[in-house]
Amino acid sequence: MTTTGRTGYQWFRELADVRMLTVAGTDHPLATLPRVTQDDLVGHTEIVMAYLDRDGLVPESPETDNYLAFTQYKLIRDAVIEGAGWADLPFPLIRHALRQEQLRTIPHPDANWWKTFCVLESEQAHGGPVVTWLANQLEAYLTRVS
Repeated sequence: MTTTGRTGYQWFRELADVRMLTVAGTDHPLATLPRVTQDDLVGHTEIVMAYLDRDGLVPESPETDNYLAFTQYKLIRDAVIEGAGWADLPFPLIRHALRQEQLRTIPHPDANWWKTFCVLESEQAHGGPVVTWLANQLEAYLTRVS
């Protein structure tokens, strides 16, 4: 999340590095190519994460002008499975869809990378027992499955 996206949050805790994969639905043209180039990616709709700020919905650094933006990885995953485009998605969320052959990793040199997932806490929530317990559970899960 960008620095401006952190506005209003006083505490920031890194949970885990999560493996990210660039994927498309199994019937998507990118999933059928033997090797995908950056030009191939730009030629197809990218589906990206977005966040809300004062000015509205802001997409997280799309690689192309042809993109859709959603605020939840599950919505992105479902849109990719339906064939709307390609996306970078966290492995724990898509491992079942990969096994079921609903998604395919795109054969691109940068299709496998890592992203740090974090917890942002407001002043009111920081250090609370429920927030701390949830963050600990999420950290353990992400560490185990990534």
